[in-house]
Amino acid sequence: MKKVLRSFHSQLPVLSDSEKDMKKELQTIQEQLRHLGNAIKQVKMKKDYQQRKMEKGNSPQKPSINLSTYQRKCIQVVLKEEGEHIQEMVKQINDIRNHVTF
Repeated sequence: MKKVLRSFHSQLPVLSDSEKDMKKELQTIQEQLRHLGNAIKQVKMKKDYQQRKMEKGNSPQKPSINLSTYQRKCIQVVLKEEGEHIQEMVKQINDIRNHVTF
C-alpha cells in the first residue's frame, strides 16, 4: 500500500522554482489587467458623461433680456451710486486702518 501511495505521489507534478516565479508573475499580470480594465471602464464612463454634457451645452441659449432705455438708465444710476458708496466705505476703512496703525 505504501509503495502504491509513493508511486502515485511521485507521479504528481511538482513545480520548479522558475515555474513558481512564472505563476506569481502571471497572477500579478492578471491583477494588473483587472485594474487596467477598471480604469478603462472609468475613462469610458467619463467620456460618455462629458459627451452628454457637451450635447446638452449645444442646446439653444436662453434669449437675452431686452431692457428699455429708461430701465438701462435706472440700472446705470443705481450702479453708479452703489459704486460711489463702496468707494466711500473703502476710504473710511483705509482711514481707520491708518489711524489704528499709528
